[in-house]
Amino acid sequence: MKKYFSLIILMFFVSCRNERTINEILNIGKELTTKDLSKTDSTENIVFIGKSLKEKITELKKQNFELKLKVQNGDLNYPFGDSKAENILVLNNGIQKLNVRLKYNSNKKKFDILGFATE
Repeated sequence: MKKYFSLIILMFFVSCRNERTINEILNIGKELTTKDLSKTDSTENIVFIGKSLKEKITELKKQNFELKLKVQNGDLNYPFGDSKAENILVLNNGIQKLNVRLKYNSNKKKFDILGFATE
């Protein structure tokens, strides 16, 4: 009985952490899609935003300003991923998808962008 109770508690904490991570990553998506990225290289939740990613997001917004956000666990398949990303933020404008590879940087308490790929 004690083992089952411990397992339920563990599952609860893992579930809460996963939900918090999803919300944090969705906030990253909101930052990337609503802020003027030309004026900054970082945000409250992102360590560094490179020039090519800024250009790609601007291109997506020009095609269709309404972007849908989605979070996926894990990394992109090789050759786009190398199993180092913990999550993928997908920005979809209905024409193209932009997959942003993310890993949490515990030292800076923000996410590192490891790269991105389009579909």
